[in-house]
Amino acid sequence: MRKIYLILILILTFLSLSLSGCSLNHSANQLTQSVQPIKKLSYIKMVDENSGWALSNTLVLKTNNGGIDWIKVTPAVFSDNSDISGFFLSEKIGWIAVHVPDASYIRIYGTQNGGIDWYESKIQAQSSNSKMYFIDKEQGWLVTIGNAAAGYDPVSIFKTGDGGITWTHSSDVNTNGPKNGIYFKDNSNGWLTGQQPSGRTIYYITKDSGQSWNPRYFKVNQVNEDYFATTFPPIFSDKSIGFLPVSYDSQNFHTIVYTSLDGGETWLETTPVNIHVNSFSIFSNTCWISDGKELYRSDDLGKTWSKLNDAISSDNILDLNFVNSQTGWAVGQEGLYKTTDSGLNWSKVEIKLK
Repeated sequence: MRKIYLILILILTFLSLSLSGCSLNHSANQLTQSVQPIKKLSYIKMVDENSGWALSNTLVLKTNNGGIDWIKVTPAVFSDNSDISGFFLSEKIGWIAVHVPDASYIRIYGTQNGGIDWYESKIQAQSSNSKMYFIDKEQGWLVTIGNAAAGYDPVSIFKTGDGGITWTHSSDVNTNGPKNGIYFKDNSNGWLTGQQPSGRTIYYITKDSGQSWNPRYFKVNQVNEDYFATTFPPIFSDKSIGFLPVSYDSQNFHTIVYTSLDGGETWLETTPVNIHVNSFSIFSNTCWISDGKELYRSDDLGKTWSKLNDAISSDNILDLNFVNSQTGWAVGQEGLYKTTDSGLNWSKVEIKLK
């Protein structure tokens, strides 16, 4: 009788554990299915067709299978009311700058292992916006825009030589109009760009790693003299070929994508496009530009432009990123889109956390 009693206890225990396991697995499946799609992205950086990063105001996401699945890799210590910007060098290496309202510093987080671990540093500067650029896993710069005063925006440049662990103040630049980005071709040569309301198209260059900056002017032949210009940071497809868009607000909006064949020493004026650019991307000799609604592509360094399919015109495109001549992504206010035919057709990508 005692043996029968022990056998019954063992059977009941086994059944209890089995049912418990089924219940847990079922709950996990329900949790996965209940994850809501993420719509509000602000930035995407795909390093190839499979691997890439995306940002929202409070999330850092990563994909390793072309956007089919996304993983949340946001640093653990994070404020819901913060605003973030980022720069990603590869599928493993990247940085984000976190701006908290009314804070006297900017938090910088860096990762060397794809967001599994993050290290933190601080820059003592008050800013609601900043942009970073890295040329390798150690050398990088950050530009932060302070409060506008006396008709100009003071811009501070910071530099790191150890992958963002420590930052040093390189220089301050007093410029007319807010700035929108920074780019470095190597450890010495860089560009600083933004808006210019004075009727002159100005960008700033450095040849000493950001310690000093000097203004440069574009000669404009196709624009009325009374205009407001927005210059964007250049992007180079190799050591020689570069693209630098400038949007002009004169009698009407239009954009000229200046091209360089000598590493940015000189820039050539190209054919204007009747839009005011807010995002652009390049691959080799091809350039894509968008004003949020319309999308254009040039395959000959800006000499001619083709208006592409209006498949994403119902959304407001915020960012473009092409990884080769055919495959690209576009971030819109209502979601993420992908093309595999150089921008002719787009499909919406549903972003769900894995």
